[in-house]
Amino acid sequence: MVEQSEEEFLEEIYRETRNGSLSKEQVSEMADKHGIRLYQAENIWSFYGKEEKNLKICNGLPCKLSSGSSMNEFIGKYPENDREVVSCLGYCEHAPVAMAEGKYFHLSSDGASEIAVSPEEERKVTSLAEYVDAGGFETLRRTVDEDTTQNIRALAREFSLKGFGGSGFPTWVKWDAVADSRNGDKYLVVNAHEGEPGTFKDRVILENRPFELIEASLIAAHAVGASKIIIALKFEYRNAEKALKKALGASISYFGEKLSGRMLPKIKISRIPGYYITGEESALLEAMEGKRSEPRLRPPFPAEVGLHGKPTLIDNVETLVYFLGLLKEHYGDGKNSKRDKAYCLTGDVPRPGAYFLPYGTESKVLLTEKGGADMSKLKAVFPGGLSGGILPADRANVALDFDSVRKAGAGMGTGATIAISSGRCMVDVMENVSEFFERESCGKCMPCRLGTGEMSRLFSRLKSGDGTSGDIEAALKTADVMMKGSICGLGQAAARMFMDSIRYYGDEITQHASGICQANVCFPEVKR
Repeated sequence: MVEQSEEEFLEEIYRETRNGSLSKEQVSEMADKHGIRLYQAENIWSFYGKEEKNLKICNGLPCKLSSGSSMNEFIGKYPENDREVVSCLGYCEHAPVAMAEGKYFHLSSDGASEIAVSPEEERKVTSLAEYVDAGGFETLRRTVDEDTTQNIRALAREFSLKGFGGSGFPTWVKWDAVADSRNGDKYLVVNAHEGEPGTFKDRVILENRPFELIEASLIAAHAVGASKIIIALKFEYRNAEKALKKALGASISYFGEKLSGRMLPKIKISRIPGYYITGEESALLEAMEGKRSEPRLRPPFPAEVGLHGKPTLIDNVETLVYFLGLLKEHYGDGKNSKRDKAYCLTGDVPRPGAYFLPYGTESKVLLTEKGGADMSKLKAVFPGGLSGGILPADRANVALDFDSVRKAGAGMGTGATIAISSGRCMVDVMENVSEFFERESCGKCMPCRLGTGEMSRLFSRLKSGDGTSGDIEAALKTADVMMKGSICGLGQAAARMFMDSIRYYGDEITQHASGICQANVCFPEVKR
């Protein structure tokens, strides 16, 4: 009873605080209404309680790199107290982006234009009939009719399926752990809560390929014995929610409650508020239970003690859809059995976008053939988003798979590539990156909470000419502590980004301590 009350309380307090500020007395009244202890209610309120502004301004790195005077003109139409700066709105390929009164806008030199979601020419499937005609749900029927659940999991192992949510963890290990658990009912949680600047692949899949996700989720749930599926959707992804609801309604009408005499798992779409950290799987579970979205200490792992204490398989949207593609190819099902990886490309490239390419495609193909970039004019590349580290452009032509990128000295993460041109100042770039990590830290552990703040202040001082070489040395020691002591990957990623920036661009960054900006961006005059 309490767990349901906490979920309802979270929904109400988030909704009410977005409409206006709440007093402590009102929070207390809402806590009584839902049977929540006051300290729990105030704890949740302090994390999620923030008044909704009519204008959300994206300050993620892709938008920062693309921002211009048009953004300032658009922002100026709204009073300062009705604006909110956010880390990512999820439409990075349209950078710079703002969200005004519930609608997304691309801000170009010609002014603001509303972003057309899932335009007709980009849609792979527009109806259930087209999906079924192309072989949709045949793989689901086959796995339910013919295969044991052990065979499905064995195929995941044979395919060496890894998670595309960022960690690259072997997915079949989680599947086996959940399947082997005897701890009552089981959940499948589909993690659709992406929030890292430059990462928007799941949103593209949700908006354009919702039937594939539904089929893939039902197969995964069958493989591990989960009776309930919850698609945990980023709260702001309203367009994705519409596409999912429409597809889910059509699918239920098509199947009913059973397939081949077996009861199908119930599928629920749940919009989850929260920040970048909410995409971390255990922090997502906390939010789904109506708590502060903070990472859990592990063990136990979600496969053992997950949502509401039950064994829970948590898989990323793309991971499931990619596995469906592997199965289709394996069985020869359907007219379209592609199993391409989604690579997001943003930054200093003429043609940003989400490109579906064979897993392991070389970054040069993505950057030049797809993105139209000139490698000789690039300074740096983030091969795996802000959490994946940096590579100098002359070392960035690597196969985009987990092993190859790691050997090159970075991480593939979600596969979000951000290109940085040779005319950029790395202090200016890193100021934005460090601000992101500071803003998105949940604050639970001291190394991350204090360390991300120190990194952000350091680059701010260096950019303004107030930083010293001693500050840089001190920050390196802090980064070492963050790597060893942070509970989750956010603190470790922030430390790694700082270390990479010093490793590859140390001279450029250190020169700022002497008032020299090689790119002539940070100071009005370059001192030689």
